[in-house]
Amino acid sequence: MEPTTSSPRNLPQLRPDDRIGDEERSLACEQLSGAFALGRLSDEELEDRLARAMTARTRLEVQLLTRDLGPYAAPSRREPERDGPAWSRYDVLATILLVGCTLSISAIMLLLAGTSPVYFFCAVVGGTLAFVAGVSTHQLVHRWVGRTRAAMQTGG
Repeated sequence: MEPTTSSPRNLPQLRPDDRIGDEERSLACEQLSGAFALGRLSDEELEDRLARAMTARTRLEVQLLTRDLGPYAAPSRREPERDGPAWSRYDVLATILLVGCTLSISAIMLLLAGTSPVYFFCAVVGGTLAFVAGVSTHQLVHRWVGRTRAAMQTGG
């Protein structure tokens, strides 16, 4: 077996007769599918090349299947970024408590409505203020937790 030449980082260079694994086969299939989407392959050609790519054993076999397709940017393997942080169990608990408190104050307002208009008015104002304060606090805590998680993930 002949020695392989190394790049400046002392990594072995890839040779056409090197064996490949599932990841390389998968990348070749993605490239073939991308070429099909661009109209560079017919249905029959795609099926034939995909079948051969899945049974390829060496880098040369894959190169022969994809060399005439031209440049193709393979899709990124990163997870798509979410619009916002996921809700934790504490966020769900806070939401349940907020809804429970809102229902409780609503029941108290209904009970006070029959006793005195002054008590009812005070209950409405107090309940509204408590609801707004609870929602605002929940939103601020949720945003703070999201920013903290994002900072921990990015290392900042």
